[in-house]
Amino acid sequence: MAVFTFKHAFIGKAKQAAGTASAHVRYITRKSATHAIASEGMPRHRHAVQRFMDEREASIRKNGRVCDKFIIAVPKEMDQAQALHTLRRFGNKISHRWDGEQKRVLKASYFLTLQDWDTHNPHCHFVFVDADRETGERVFGTTRKGSTERLRATWENVCNDELERLGIEAKVDRRPQHVIEAEQAARTELDRRAENQSAAQKEVPVPESSDLAGQLPPSDAPTHELPESPASAHEQELVQEDEMAGKVAQIREREDAEPDGPGRIVAGPEPVSVVAKVRGAYQLSQRLRETKSQRKLLTTALSWKETAQERSDEAARSAAILMQQEQGFERRHTHGHVNGTAQLRGYQAPSWSFLPSAVRGWQSKARKDAVAAQSRLDDRREEHAVHVRNRDEAQRTSEQWEQHTRPQAQNVPGHPNYAWLSAAEQKAALAEMEQAEKAIEATRTGKLDGLTPEAVWTAYKAEEITLDEARDAAQATGFEQLAEALENEAAQEQEEGLGA
Repeated sequence: MAVFTFKHAFIGKAKQAAGTASAHVRYITRKSATHAIASEGMPRHRHAVQRFMDEREASIRKNGRVCDKFIIAVPKEMDQAQALHTLRRFGNKISHRWDGEQKRVLKASYFLTLQDWDTHNPHCHFVFVDADRETGERVFGTTRKGSTERLRATWENVCNDELERLGIEAKVDRRPQHVIEAEQAARTELDRRAENQSAAQKEVPVPESSDLAGQLPPSDAPTHELPESPASAHEQELVQEDEMAGKVAQIREREDAEPDGPGRIVAGPEPVSVVAKVRGAYQLSQRLRETKSQRKLLTTALSWKETAQERSDEAARSAAILMQQEQGFERRHTHGHVNGTAQLRGYQAPSWSFLPSAVRGWQSKARKDAVAAQSRLDDRREEHAVHVRNRDEAQRTSEQWEQHTRPQAQNVPGHPNYAWLSAAEQKAALAEMEQAEKAIEATRTGKLDGLTPEAVWTAYKAEEITLDEARDAAQATGFEQLAEALENEAAQEQEEGLGA
């Protein structure tokens, strides 16, 4: 069991002195203890974050909350990169909220530092500004009743998900320590009493040479009812066991209301049939194909959006080129043409061959300035033509993004707000989908563990599974001969259907 520590406090403008938030940032970013820094919606440099806090403190009302601060214990079973990734997942979880009425995403800001990583107490200092970056609305609701418990539950779920994904057996539990210890003691007592009951129920053989052997009545001897006697020691143990089980049930109902929550005693898995394995794997394959199609769509949307952004930047730069072109027109007007004609100002000697080489093609200063102005203007015209093409392409790309890709991205299950996320957040979403694909593939492999081609073929011939389910199992397990036989079955069914 990993250590669970989550302390929540806040810095308010009314009760704390001015500059308390920036002083807290200065403390948690000291070089002697800080190993890693991450942020979202805030600067990452310590001095820039201090200025950010001072500006926020000056902008809110006099009794407003500047920020919330958390101290979070990081599981020692993780390495530094894994811990930082888990903390960023937690930060993104509490700082994003979908507003269905206004159809927008509210995004708060956070800043975190990972400290004392090389000691026995690795922990994180987390600064959270519960306000939307654009509207100032509350995102998570840290001022509401029960917000601390919701934060603790969110960290518990995110941390346990990451530990399970990494294959680490340790878990974190936000419940009080005395409740966890009482439940463990009750479980130990139940196991001990179950062992005693099993030992008491075992039959003890009586040797033939024993004096008791002749005293035992025959099996067909008549029986006589005996008066009730006081409860035996074994019966008393059973009564105490029922009472202990009742206490454990009360603890679980009070502290572990979730049906699959920690602490429940679950019976061992029963043997899974071939049909259940194949059908379960087929459902996972469908989920895997759906996830891959979603990731392909999101990848396409991200590519469109990045291309649109690049073209938009090109269009912005074309404005500067256009200004330079206007300046070139002015210079050409000043130094170039004479009275609006195509003749350049100044004088240039002809290039006749009979003229001395020193005189041939000589230019006056006015002509040299005019030639330079004309050359610069020609360069600006060419650059401006390139940027105009980029600007037009950027506009077409943006229109395609708005008309086609954005509506499709909005309909992706699990990512209704995808179109409004930044490029970095979109890449993080794609990374999560890739991890989900790997998890589904691993689960499907576990489902098909121990499966044989003969069992799949027998179930298919008995019409217990469909052809698609059998083909999926063959492809997932690499049974090439079975896959070939099923393909022949599919072709035969298709021919029979055409003949009918």
